[in-house]
Amino acid sequence: QQMKIIGAGLGRTGTASFQIALQRLGYKTYHMMAALQNRAHLSVWADIAEGRKPVSAAADLLRKQGYNATVGHPTADYLEELMKIYPEAKVILTVRDSPAKWATSWRTLARLARLTVEPFSWHYPNFLALFPAMQSAHSVRCAVGIRGANVERCDLAFRTDAKSDEWLEEVYNEHNARVLDTVPSDRLLTFNVKEGWEPLCDFLQLPNADCPPIGNDDFPMANNTASLQRLGLILHVLVYTWIPFVTFLAYRLQTFFRKRRGMERTGLKAE
Repeated sequence: QQMKIIGAGLGRTGTASFQIALQRLGYKTYHMMAALQNRAHLSVWADIAEGRKPVSAAADLLRKQGYNATVGHPTADYLEELMKIYPEAKVILTVRDSPAKWATSWRTLARLARLTVEPFSWHYPNFLALFPAMQSAHSVRCAVGIRGANVERCDLAFRTDAKSDEWLEEVYNEHNARVLDTVPSDRLLTFNVKEGWEPLCDFLQLPNADCPPIGNDDFPMANNTASLQRLGLILHVLVYTWIPFVTFLAYRLQTFFRKRRGMERTGLKAE
């Protein structure tokens, strides 16, 4: 399958909504969640982030699995390489209303990402950090912003609490400016999901009968800041309650087997 669309926007620029829109238009669309949910994909992207494999290794993987569009990270971090691999692909830069709005939204995502990789301790018994897949995810996320905005490794993904709003806004502006400088204007669309279907359909040169898709006139809106905050709350609950739950379960099992042995002894005595 030939790649037709490369999404060049940073995370938290409507990439989840954009993914749903492209899927409704018939594109098989790749997003960070696809990488996180597939250990083989995660391993390849981690190797790329660590310099052990070229970007073409991921491109081969996506091609074999039939993806013909990408949005957000990790693919947005390797825009220039993917443009060379797919010279006919169109590039869509998703943007927010302002750098300040993006900065606020990105902070929420970065805090959530940091929760998943926080080292296990009795203060924060993060069982997720014990899984090997989370180490690969950490490598992939640490690469965000290195190429597009010249940030230090892991800074954008995990160290935003130590950064100012101005720093984040500068990252956003630098990333977007680099995309605009890199991609020929006839191959690029700068797109805010609030604009809806029309600019997207025009850029992709889709017939009016196909775009917007029948029965889906409203442009999708997904994965807002409130939903991320809820996910963070759920993660906190899981992290802090799994030890008491396992302890309680062990106690109940121990009680069950103790009673069972007692009943077996009583039965033997009766015989």
